[in-house]
Amino acid sequence: MKVLKNLTVFSLFLSLTIIYSCADVSGGDKEAKEKVQVAKTELDEANKTYQDELEAYRAKIHERITFNDRMIAELNKDISRSKGKSKEGYEQSVESLEKRNAELKAKLKEFKGEKDSDWDKFKKDFSREVDELSESINALVKKVGDELKQK
Repeated sequence: MKVLKNLTVFSLFLSLTIIYSCADVSGGDKEAKEKVQVAKTELDEANKTYQDELEAYRAKIHERITFNDRMIAELNKDISRSKGKSKEGYEQSVESLEKRNAELKAKLKEFKGEKDSDWDKFKKDFSREVDELSESINALVKKVGDELKQK
């Protein structure tokens, strides 16, 4: 009888433990679902911010590349007024600048930006390349302008 009583108490204890742990798991499941939803919302917001930043950067760089195109067109007009060996050298320089500008356009268009780490590296390197091209164009504009003023 004592064994039966102990077995009944043990069974009751075990049953209550199992029921309590199951109830706790379902509560934890609800919390986990809420955490997953919050994480998903935060991820969506981060992705939107990233895409907005990417598009803003593309627009800014597209503006600079378009400006480079206009500067190169002006250079071509100015070079057409120069003469001699310097004209050939300027034409080759402008051809090189046009090629680099076109390459930058293509590179910007092809960039998918699927990873944030790729974006940071791309942005840094690409901005440097655009800056270098702009400096080269400005230097040639000054050189051609100075030569035309002397004539």
